[in-house]
Amino acid sequence: MTKISAYLLKQLTLVLLSAVVALLLVCLTAPFFISNLKVYDWNDELNIFVFSGGYIHRERDEGWADTHFGEMGISGIRNLSMDAGSSAVVSIWGDSHVEALQVPDSCKLSQQATNIWNENHKGRIRFFGMAQSYWSVADYVYLIPRLEKIITPVAHIIVLGEHGLKDITPDGTSFLEPNFAFIPHQKIDKRKNELLRKVDTAGCSYPFLALWQPIRALRERLSTHGLRFIPGPIVQKVELLASKDWSVPTRSLINAWYFALSKLRQTSRQPLIIVYLPEIPRLSDGEIICVDDQEGLIAKFRSICDEHEILFVDLTYKFIDGVKLNRRFARGFHNGQLSVGHLNEFGHLLTAEAICGALEKIVPLNDF
Repeated sequence: MTKISAYLLKQLTLVLLSAVVALLLVCLTAPFFISNLKVYDWNDELNIFVFSGGYIHRERDEGWADTHFGEMGISGIRNLSMDAGSSAVVSIWGDSHVEALQVPDSCKLSQQATNIWNENHKGRIRFFGMAQSYWSVADYVYLIPRLEKIITPVAHIIVLGEHGLKDITPDGTSFLEPNFAFIPHQKIDKRKNELLRKVDTAGCSYPFLALWQPIRALRERLSTHGLRFIPGPIVQKVELLASKDWSVPTRSLINAWYFALSKLRQTSRQPLIIVYLPEIPRLSDGEIICVDDQEGLIAKFRSICDEHEILFVDLTYKFIDGVKLNRRFARGFHNGQLSVGHLNEFGHLLTAEAICGALEKIVPLNDF
């Protein structure tokens, strides 16, 4: 063997050994940073796919938390039946703000509301979150009757967290011309799902993820930005949305609210509460903005809620007081953007306090 061949063989051996060591290090550290494989189960009662019981999501991009999923894909509670025991239950419906992957299970809205209620009312109610990212009123209309065949909450609470009152329009996206469309759900590839289940059952989740995550990241990078061979910032075209006048609700928006709330009211005879989470206070150019873009719509929406015997709870002033009195924003995290995004632990606490206060108005306290 020539010197050149021996040198190349040595270098190749070092590269392979380095790859093996790197893979082992990734596999050892992955449990602290990477979520489990996403495996879904079909729930016959709810008639939807939910995360398999035991799935753990590890959020590290916005906030820092581990979320454990239990029966019916409920986040933060591993077994609702055992956890609730003989207590009554209250369901909290929402999107990613109620799913709350950004905060630990002990700080999620459902757990904080349970703690507050237990401290003041003998611990007779267990709150639990029924939520997934991008859920909207259409999902609640579909799922509430199915949930009540399994368990009947003493009340249903709906949290509007992503874009305020937009979440209650049937299409979930437009104020000007709601088209009464349902938001398409993620399609589950059954063959892929079963393959991932086998990988997870075999205990090979982290080696699989250690190899797959870089490949997926590279693929996403190439699909969004492509390959670049020159330095400098990435320039993206941004299409500006047409300006909207939100000071007065349009007739089509009012019709959409009537449609959505009437459908929602028909789903259950139990008390309904809608909780509005404003996107203020927020930081902008070094200033704290406390003026809500949707302020002009709230009065009309509240009146329509009253017509349908739905209690409306507005957290605007509670969030503003949180900044004025405690110097803390309800949204944002240390590793994200302060004042915007998902609710942080303080935001969940403020919302839990408001929910418990609202529930006291409609639930016979002698019973709980």
